This record gives sequence, C-alpha cells and structure tokens, in this order.
Amino acid sequence: MRLVVDSPAVQHSSSHSTWPVVLTNYNVPPWLASKKGFLLLALIIPGPKKVKNIHIYLEPLVEELQQLWDGVDDVYDGRTERIGRDIWFTLKGVLLWTMHDYPGYAQVSGFQTSGYAACPTCGPALPVARSSHLSKQVYMSYSTYLPMDDPLRSTGAERNNVAPPIPLDMNWWEQRWRDVEEDHIPAERAGLKRWSILHRLPYWKDLMIQHLVDPMHIEANVTKSLIKRIFGEKDDKLARRACEEFGVHQEAWIQVSDGGIESLPPAPWILTTEERKICKKCISEIRFPTGFGSCLRKGFEKDGPKWPSALKSHDYHILLQYVLPICLQDLGTQDLRDAICDLSVLMR
Repeated sequence: MRLVVDSPAVQHSSSHSTWPVVLTNYNVPPWLASKKGFLLLALIIPGPKKVKNIHIYLEPLVEELQQLWDGVDDVYDGRTERIGRDIWFTLKGVLLWTMHDYPGYAQVSGFQTSGYAACPTCGPALPVARSSHLSKQVYMSYSTYLPMDDPLRSTGAERNNVAPPIPLDMNWWEQRWRDVEEDHIPAERAGLKRWSILHRLPYWKDLMIQHLVDPMHIEANVTKSLIKRIFGEKDDKLARRACEEFGVHQEAWIQVSDGGIESLPPAPWILTTEERKICKKCISEIRFPTGFGSCLRKGFEKDGPKWPSALKSHDYHILLQYVLPICLQDLGTQDLRDAICDLSVLMR
C-alpha cells in the first residue's frame, strides 16, 4: 500500500488547514488502485496554518502498519460465499512508500528540504552558498548532477568541474541521526529535522524507494517561479547584486553613470512590457478540449500587472508542458525560448 500525505497550499488569508492522509491499496488491479472505492482515508490532521510535527498524528497509523506486518489472524474473505465455502486467512500488509509534495516530504521523512543540506540524496555534499543580498542559501552548482562529459560543463567555470555527489543510503542517515543526538553534529547542519517515525517499521530502511514526490505540485511551483522571473516580478537591485556576488549574468549587473545614478539594464530573461501583454493575450484566448484543461482566462485580473494567482496546480501543469512554449515562440530571446522548451520537454 502507499501512503499519500496531501499538505495544503499556503493560504495567507486562512487561519486553519487540514491534511488528509490516504492509503492506496495496491492489492488490486492498477486501473482500480486510485479509484474512489479503493482509497482508504487513514486519518485527517486538522490544525493551524502549519503542522509542526506530523509524526504525532502518524503514530497510531504506524502501530496499525506494524500490526499488519506481523499479521492479523482470522480474517474472512466475503467473496468465497459465492463458491459455497468460507475461507479464513491471516492478513498481512506492507507500506511500500509515501507520496506528498515537497513540504510534506520534509514533514514525513524528517529530512531538511531547505537551507543547508537540503537534498536528502546528497546530504552535506550538496553545494550551497549564502547570498548576503538575498539573505538565503543559493544552489549554484546545478551542473554537478550532469555527466562529466556533458557539453554544458565546458564553460570553464570552476563549479562545472565538480563530480556528482554519491547518493546516501538509510544506514548512513541513521548514523547521522545518532551523531546529532549525541551532540557531535549541530542539528541545523545535519540535514535532518528529526528521525522519521516510519523507521519503527522493521522493513522501512530496507526499501529501495521510501518517498515519492508529487510531480504536479512541483510543476506548479516551478511554473509560478518561472513566470515571475520572465515577467520581472522578482527583479530588483538585490537580485542584480546577487548576480554580481556570484559572478554570473554580467549583462544584467547594475550600471552606474558618471553622476552616480544606478540603473538596471534589461535582463535577457525578462520580457518587455509589450511582450508581456502579447503573452497574456495569447494565453487568455486559448481554449482546450473538454476534460483537457480549464479556461486559463479565469485567473487574469483585468489589466493587472501581475500574473494571476487563481490558477490551480493542473492549470500550471498545462501552462508549462503545452502553452508557454507556444505563446513564447516569438517573444524574448532565443536562449530564453530554448530553455523553456527544454524544461517543458523534461517535465512532459
């Protein structure tokens, strides 16, 4: 079975949130596993805006999963009535993996998903730097995960010569948590918020796959950030100074005139005002076949300067995979269009 933890989106106007925890039974054909009649609502976690420790609510569920692993005797199969005999058996079950969005990943697994050591696969080997202008950690060595002979590593930058980190297994993380408990390593640098309650299950650390991330939520977050970038909503002096701080995108650095006046040159990844209007008009006029996607025009504010916030995750999924590459085909720079098309193909 699979455990699905659906953490709600952040809503600043809401003072309450609810987290449903659903068990999916895999002991049925694949075309029935996700149907309404076969989804088991294991528990509902009500609370304030943010659940600080989901493990308190998961403890009763883990106890039942432990009981399923040991076996429940004298379980009756009701379907055997049709063949004229009663069959009693010992019911056993195993939790194969959990599924959630990225914030839910941190809550359920206990790993850090932001700041230092924010990658549960890489741990402390994740290349991270602190930006003094943005006041947060940034991850510059994105080429680290490419093969060493990849053409994108040929730019000559020092960070492009870093070898990929070795994936860490659960035995390594278990020792890491012991070091945290014994005060050998500071907790904020360990990559662990807590040790997951799921490790009480005797088979948990032997599973090859333990946690899955919902791609729909990832696509929504990536698309929102991408749109804000190309529409210039995240463009200010701090962002430009951060480029100078790390020596990237020299064409976007702040320019200072002879009179000491600072100006921001047009960044190659930002659309002009006229291009933004064309892009919005193109998207708002698109109509989809029934069942494919909703009307994207509903999320637009009339003559609003910012991108609509009323779209759902599936709308952003449609935007990234199908709409943006089409609506931007004559807008922006060629490098921008190529990057968005490559990202669209990757997500698809």
